Amino acid sequence: MVLKVFVADDEQIVIDSLRFIVEKYIQHVSVAGWAKSGREAIEKVEELKPDVVLMDIRMPGIDGLEAIRQLKKRHTDMVFVIITAYENFNYAREAVNLGVMEYLLKPINKDRVIEVIKKAEAILAQNRQAMLNEVELKEKLLKIMPHIETEFIYTLFFDSASIKDISFYENIFEMPLNFGYVMLFSIGGNESNREDLRSSLDRFEVGMAIRDAARESVRCLAGSFMLNRVVIFVPVDRSFDEYTVRNHSIEIAKTIQNLLEKSISLSYSIGIGSPYGIDNFLKSYEEADWAVKLSGGETISHFQDLVMPDGPVDFYPLNKEKMLIDKALLGEEQKVLEIFEEIFQWLILNYTNDLEKIKARIVELSIVLMRSVSYYRKDGLKLEQKHIANLINCMDISGLKSGFIANVREIMKDMRAVKTSEVKELVKRAEIYINENYSKDITLDDVAREVNMSYHYFSKLFKEETHLNFCDYLTNVRVSRAKELLMRADLSIKDISGRVGYQDPNYFSKIFKKVTGITPTAYREKYI
Repeated sequence: MVLKVFVADDEQIVIDSLRFIVEKYIQHVSVAGWAKSGREAIEKVEELKPDVVLMDIRMPGIDGLEAIRQLKKRHTDMVFVIITAYENFNYAREAVNLGVMEYLLKPINKDRVIEVIKKAEAILAQNRQAMLNEVELKEKLLKIMPHIETEFIYTLFFDSASIKDISFYENIFEMPLNFGYVMLFSIGGNESNREDLRSSLDRFEVGMAIRDAARESVRCLAGSFMLNRVVIFVPVDRSFDEYTVRNHSIEIAKTIQNLLEKSISLSYSIGIGSPYGIDNFLKSYEEADWAVKLSGGETISHFQDLVMPDGPVDFYPLNKEKMLIDKALLGEEQKVLEIFEEIFQWLILNYTNDLEKIKARIVELSIVLMRSVSYYRKDGLKLEQKHIANLINCMDISGLKSGFIANVREIMKDMRAVKTSEVKELVKRAEIYINENYSKDITLDDVAREVNMSYHYFSKLFKEETHLNFCDYLTNVRVSRAKELLMRADLSIKDISGRVGYQDPNYFSKIFKKVTGITPTAYREKYI
């Protein structure tokens, strides 16, 4: 890349000298133009856009400092060098304030010119690299930002306690996050009963369109399309009153609706929750969810505008219930019991010892849990009926709690038994396959494929069950079979090596000795 230099000086001899030095002694640098006045310099620099400008301080009309001052406003990336006679050197102080890189004293010294141009070249290269790095970083950030937003929003759903430093996320998203409301888009699907790929893609595209429209309409965080829903979090100022925020949120929703009007064909509903602190994000979401469910066919509904029954709204902690089910499926009994304790405490605090309400929730939770793990339980329906009957017959709150805990422990025990049985069956199938194919060049991946399991997971299970890794187990099978074949005098060591899966007799002998302590030949001599 050729570096472009511009020279501005009212003396032709100075211009000619600089042109000669630059073009003769400095590679990849050329003089793109020159001027003899400040005004002419400004006009030509605007047109030529050089990389480096060598500017004389004293010129007719607009002087060099004023020309630099004007050019700097529009070209912050240009490098400026002042040319001055010794008697005008005091002007250099003002030039420093303008961000001038260096100075050249008249009469022009060749070595000094080369030094200054080289320095300017290095600075420009550094600046260009910094700019490229910044652009690259911004591109990467733009690509991953939707994923970061989604992760943040769904962390608020399932593990809000893990967000310790909200200011960290405020810096990333460049917006305040400590207070705001949820806007929930629920995408309909009644237009078609198809659940094929095309239908799923239609909904996904609608989800993407909603996210784009929301970002265009308001400063917000937008989650990914999930379960036919898109969750938007809109930060607001705490000083605004609820009525103002409510009306503004509806206006934002209408703006988004107008943007979506021509781009999507599937129906959708917009529910808006009240503004809360970020720690009550889930409450705003639940209100937005109620607004969607009770909208009465309206596309846009705000929770505060709904006609609700008297008394507090029952915001049962569904997120905790989901976490409990997830931990149960993973077989983490202690975690299940810890989460149930949190749910139970919520029931006690919110239902004020109302036995029937608490019982209804615990029975419901039991049914959801048992249905979720029904795959692991034989006679699941019969056991479900028994457990539910026991809970229904409880006449006190402590009995409900202990009854549910007993059910959990029984369910976890059944799951462990089923998993242990399944693992044993899988490992048994693997052992049969190895014993039938040890003479071939089989690998861990071959065996894992045979039992329809990822080789990483199979390797872990196989070692837990047999107390040997796959290679050691296969080696033992091969050596055991080799011992039997060594009893036959009609077979050579080479024949036996090939029959047990080793193409190289020397390698076979090495492995055999490692396992048994003696060579195949010595083994044969000892036992025949």
